[in-house]
Amino acid sequence: MNIIKLQNIEDVFNYLKSVKSDAEYYSSKHDFENYFRRYCRVEDTIRRLENEGYDDTDLMKKMANAENYDSFSEISKLVVEAVERDIALLTPYQYERILINGSYYKVKSAYYSENDQRSTILRLATVSCHTKEELNALVASIQRGIRFNIKGQTVVSLKAGYACQFTKISDENLGDGYHGVIYQTDNTTDKVVMVFGQDNPVDVIYQYVENNIDKTGLIPEWASYLFNRLSDDGLLVECEGFSYSEDKNAPTKILIISNQVTNEVIMKYKMEGIKTEEIELPVTENVTLSPDATFVDLVEQYVIPNLQDEVCDYNIGEPISASLKKAFYKGNKKCYLYPRQQVIAQGVVNAIKNGKKNLFLGCGMGVGKSVLITSSIAAHAIETNTVDKTRVLVYIPGHLQVKWKREWTEYLSAHHIKPTFYDIERFTDIKNIPKKGKGFEIFIIPKDKAKRSYMQEFNVYDKYNRASLLAISNFKKSLESKMEEDKEIIVEKFDKSITYMRLAATRVSTHFKKPVVLYKEVVNEMGKVIAYKVCISSNSLRKALKKSSINVSYDFQVEDLNSFVDSLDLEKMIRDIKSSNGVIQNGLTCPDCGGFIFDDPLFQFNKEKWLDNYRTKPGTRSSRNNYHKHYIKADGTQLMAFEVKAIRNEKVKFVFSEKKMVNPYIDMDGTPIVGEDLIKVKAGKYTGEYQIVLKMCKHKLWGAISKKGYNTANVGDMMLKKFGKGSFTHLITDEAHLFQNLSNQSHLYSKLCKLSKYRHNLTGTLTNGKSSSLFYMFYALFPHKMKQMGYEYSDVSLWVEHYGRRREVEKEYRDEQYNKTGVGRRSSTGFNEIPGFSPLLYSNFLADIMINRTIEDMAIPMPPLKYIAHKVEMDEDLRAGYDELKDDMITFMKQNKGIPLGGSYIHNLMAYPDYPVQEDIYAAGMFVARPTEIKVEGRLLNKEQKLIDTIKKELQLGRRTLVTSIYSGEKGVSKRLVDIIRSQGIDVIELTSSIPLEKREAWIQKQYDNGIYVIITNPRCVETGLDIYGYPNIYIYESGWDIKTLRQVERRSWRIGQQNGCKVFYSYYVNSIQEDCIKLVGSKKKSSLMLEGKFDEDFLSTMSEAGDSGARVLFKMLEGKVTLKESELDAFQFEEDTEDTEIPVEVQAVQTTTDSQLTSKKTTKKKPNTGVEQTTLFTITDADMEKLSSKVKKKNKLVEGQMTFLALA
Repeated sequence: MNIIKLQNIEDVFNYLKSVKSDAEYYSSKHDFENYFRRYCRVEDTIRRLENEGYDDTDLMKKMANAENYDSFSEISKLVVEAVERDIALLTPYQYERILINGSYYKVKSAYYSENDQRSTILRLATVSCHTKEELNALVASIQRGIRFNIKGQTVVSLKAGYACQFTKISDENLGDGYHGVIYQTDNTTDKVVMVFGQDNPVDVIYQYVENNIDKTGLIPEWASYLFNRLSDDGLLVECEGFSYSEDKNAPTKILIISNQVTNEVIMKYKMEGIKTEEIELPVTENVTLSPDATFVDLVEQYVIPNLQDEVCDYNIGEPISASLKKAFYKGNKKCYLYPRQQVIAQGVVNAIKNGKKNLFLGCGMGVGKSVLITSSIAAHAIETNTVDKTRVLVYIPGHLQVKWKREWTEYLSAHHIKPTFYDIERFTDIKNIPKKGKGFEIFIIPKDKAKRSYMQEFNVYDKYNRASLLAISNFKKSLESKMEEDKEIIVEKFDKSITYMRLAATRVSTHFKKPVVLYKEVVNEMGKVIAYKVCISSNSLRKALKKSSINVSYDFQVEDLNSFVDSLDLEKMIRDIKSSNGVIQNGLTCPDCGGFIFDDPLFQFNKEKWLDNYRTKPGTRSSRNNYHKHYIKADGTQLMAFEVKAIRNEKVKFVFSEKKMVNPYIDMDGTPIVGEDLIKVKAGKYTGEYQIVLKMCKHKLWGAISKKGYNTANVGDMMLKKFGKGSFTHLITDEAHLFQNLSNQSHLYSKLCKLSKYRHNLTGTLTNGKSSSLFYMFYALFPHKMKQMGYEYSDVSLWVEHYGRRREVEKEYRDEQYNKTGVGRRSSTGFNEIPGFSPLLYSNFLADIMINRTIEDMAIPMPPLKYIAHKVEMDEDLRAGYDELKDDMITFMKQNKGIPLGGSYIHNLMAYPDYPVQEDIYAAGMFVARPTEIKVEGRLLNKEQKLIDTIKKELQLGRRTLVTSIYSGEKGVSKRLVDIIRSQGIDVIELTSSIPLEKREAWIQKQYDNGIYVIITNPRCVETGLDIYGYPNIYIYESGWDIKTLRQVERRSWRIGQQNGCKVFYSYYVNSIQEDCIKLVGSKKKSSLMLEGKFDEDFLSTMSEAGDSGARVLFKMLEGKVTLKESELDAFQFEEDTEDTEIPVEVQAVQTTTDSQLTSKKTTKKKPNTGVEQTTLFTITDADMEKLSSKVKKKNKLVEGQMTFLALA
């Protein structure tokens, strides 16, 4: 039978069942006398089958034409066999028809079970529909919560309790349509697991259990046993899918796994299976462990030997590409890749050839990641003859644009390749890029500019709607034709809002010089007029109705309109008209403060120019209209009309402030006005002199076009739309750790990943010490793998549960806000992530795609690097002020547990010792503390004196210093440092964020050339990519708790090419929150280093329990709930700050290609290399093994190793 030829499979199926029934009857009954009657029925069926395209009717015809009963019976048996075979072929194509809301739908399979109320609930249904609309209608019906019948069984669907996955099909047997799986989404119900293509259901269930149930301890060899046990116990149900469909997106089977399958059930199965010997542990031999063995001993003895046969992309001794050995020029200087740089680059080239789409170049700061990846991509293009077809996306921080262009040009020019550069800073830059590549093209995408952008407009509003103003004008004109000279008052109906009724009343009364009353009718449900809303342009209404509220004079309801008009004081209304100028100011207003928009903010107080505000929207954006230059009161509210008028008439003075104030009214001495006087000032009845404190609104006036069809214009989306997925050869992401969190920049990163075939992630600090920092990055790089391992995009908490560390926390709420009864207290529990990783994170995701190297590993001649701690005692008066502020904050926290204190309050406490001139501290409008002000003019605090002494000592050695301070803003520490250093006769300058990102490297070089000895800056201004060779000392005046920023800043000067020894100073006051912060950073630094293969012997116990956010941990340390050990500082490897007599180091580049040929000229002792080779892309040598064995025995030292070791432990 040829199924494809059939016209209607369902009819054929039913006809064949009828033929089979008759044939079975004929072959078993001696009922020859009814033969001819039944023959007619068979003949009719044969005719119908032939019409439907069924071509296996020969046997049935012979049966119908049998000459005697014996031959008839014999042929009938053959017909039964043939028909049964054809029925089996057609069975997968059969559906059950169910009636829902008057329509029939085809259901392939359904799974339902009883709930606690004994109702039969639909759990799952596989369906096929001809159109998507038909499928949508079915899902919508089920989502309503209805009853329907399936094979005599009444089934109930839950309201809004289902989801549907579907795929479009094109099937010769079934025609075009949609396969869909409708399943219940309640987390408390059984789970639906779909099997696609050739996947083995046994393996699928094993993987599901591994990914979704904690601590199962299962191994792949037990997968079949697990599947059978779950099936036998009724915890696993197998439903039919679309096995006959050629569509790979349609599940062939659907498995329902019970929500009763828990860790306890799996453990029970394991125990029973081992006892009955149905499963066994894969143990080749028993090993007795020494009770004195350390963790590193076990790694060395049992793990490392198993790594020797690991397949690597490059093995030491294999040939290096000629292009990687070739010289290139940096300016006039001839350069080569160092030998181990060549090894890494060749490993990257081989990895790309071997099909590895994602690579992490997790090399330490200063290793030369940019030149490594540049040379690798160039070598790959040269070796594969794709130089003219290579398109490279480079996603980088904005200040590195010039550097990356320079390095690409320098390296490629040595190979006679002239690249074409495209700067993509906004979506409009994309239109100039050709769709098809030509030559070696490099697309520079600065993260700071090219993130998500919008089609923008001048986002402001008219004070009054122009259409309504036109209606008022037309209304005024309509009155002119019917106006009577002797009419004392104008009373007219005007059906507009009260605001526009007031405007109309004002304009009409000014034009006709007569009192005006406008009204609109108020009707009931029957349409009968029950009252009138009235509006006039005079205060007479208040007096007539004895109302004091200002607003009621413009919006009041009366029952008798005539009586109301008669009660008005017409003489008073006429006087009001004569005293009014009748001017109604209209124009564009700020959507934030509601004020008019002027070119000059003082125009609003100018008698002659107060009407010169914007009436139309400007066509282009400029500094004049970028933000709202309009003055409002310092409390954030708009000036009232009488206040503006008083300022214009110079009856009230005003002063300016940049800060927000609770009370903007002050007397002439600057003292806030309070009490009864404040009430009079706000009412305009105060007779004394006073001032109003004003601040500028500064609301941004340009924003996204808020109209249908004007969506966000993301560079990545525009490029995907124009070029398509995989249209670019490579994506280089510099400082990839910056794109780990959900942000516009990480959104663009995910789009660029889709655009590229090979993705190279460069970073010296891969994580912040927590596993969640990698979740979204991994989802952007390999979403299919993440989904296969059971993680949806929202499953970051599940990820942390599997690969990170969590701690259960309990919160108590005692405030009335949370406990309105006022009795007892309410608490809730949850989990907070703390620093640490599971070794499986490395082995499951990074082992074969990550290269870890530090400068020490590279065997490159480098000057020494020292870490020095400056532990400083506070001055006596400073200590007293600090302790008082600390006590005040602790007291406030204890008394107000319901009020969360943010990190800004911790910053107040951290900044105070460095500049004890701080403002009062408030939280949620409540007073927290008033820092004791200490006079610092003309004196140096102890920490400042230590900084000055260090700078002077280093200057005697010809060494300049970069000082970082996180308090470069209003807390004033950086400004204070500039002043005190300059007072010592030392040339100093501050690098601020106002220096454009792309110009900072050149700016620093310019300061060096100008003889500036000290640069002060916020660490975020120099945290990534900059090579600051001229300032070999990095002095961290305040650390903060951002480990990634600190690790980046530490290595700004200690980089390949540095000619001088480098020092990193950490300065802090002992027994203060600054010291606590340093310890916290140390704990996070250990955890961050572990994932990069650097761990100390007791690292499992050194993961700090201080795992909350930095501010939260420091709060707990203040309260005494958390204590960090002095050993946390071991991560810095601080050395003694001894007298330094070293002279600058001269390092000579070499042109050799093997480690044994490496030479250098140095005048100082080389820093020992404590590293071992990485074992994923490169093999590990005997010398490295000896090196590891000798180094891991040292206590309290960070030892270079690979997390691959841990994955097998």
